[in-house]
Amino acid sequence: MMRLLKYDWKKNSTMLLSTAVILILAEAGLTTFSYTRGWEEGITIGLSIMLYVFVSMLAIIMTYRTFFSNAKSYSRRLLPVRTIWSVLSPMVLGLLVLIGLGILICIHIGIFSLIYGVPDLKGISTEVTPELLKITAIFIFQVFWAYLFSYMAIALSIAIALMFQRGRVWIGILSFIVIQNVISWIMSVLFQVNFGGIPFLNVNVQSNLMVGGEVVFPNDIMLINWGETLLEAVFIVLMLYGTVLLLNRRVEA
Repeated sequence: MMRLLKYDWKKNSTMLLSTAVILILAEAGLTTFSYTRGWEEGITIGLSIMLYVFVSMLAIIMTYRTFFSNAKSYSRRLLPVRTIWSVLSPMVLGLLVLIGLGILICIHIGIFSLIYGVPDLKGISTEVTPELLKITAIFIFQVFWAYLFSYMAIALSIAIALMFQRGRVWIGILSFIVIQNVISWIMSVLFQVNFGGIPFLNVNVQSNLMVGGEVVFPNDIMLINWGETLLEAVFIVLMLYGTVLLLNRRVEA
C-alpha cells in the first residue's frame, strides 16, 4: 500500500503543495489585513472558516478524482498489488491531507488567540477543559467517519459506473443516490430516525448550554449513537467488498 500511496502523492503533490502555500498566504494576509484595518473578529473568523472549508472540499474531491483515475487506468490495474489497497490508498492520502489541514487550523487558532484574544485559551478553566476535549474528540471522530462513509459510497458508485461503457456519469450519480437512500431507509426502520437523512450524521447535540447566565457543558452535550455507528461500519465493509469485487471483475474482463 505504501507504494501506491507514494504514487498517488506524486500524482497530486504539485496541486496539494501549491494549494497549501496559497492557503497559508491567504490566511496570513487576511489575518494581518483585518487586524490593521480594525475589522471585527467575527468577520475574520467567518472568512477564515470559508477558506478552510473550501480547501477541505478540494482535498476530498481530489481523493475521488484519484480513485476514479486509478480505477479506469489499465496500467494501474496491472500492478502486482491487491485491489483493496488500490481502493484504500486515495482515501488514506485524503485523510493525511485533512490531518495536515487540521494541524494548520490549530496553529492558526493559537496565533489568532494571541492577536485578538479570541478564543481566550488561557482563560479556559480546568473544569471545562475535559468536556471541551471530549467535544473536540467527538467532532474529529464524526468528521473522520463522515469522510470514510462518503468515500466508500462514492467509490462503490464509481465502480458500478465503470462496469458500463456509456452513461457512466449518470449511472454513478444514480448509484450514489440509491446507495444513500437504501442505507437511510434501513436506518430509519431499525433506529426510528427520519428517512432521507444523511446516514453518517449520528451524533446527538444539545444546544442549550446557558444555565444561570453561564456556559456549561452537560454530560450529554454530544452523544455518539453507537448502534447506528456499528451498523454503518457494517455498511462500510460491505461497500468496500462490493467495490473490490467489481474492480476485480473489471480486470478479468
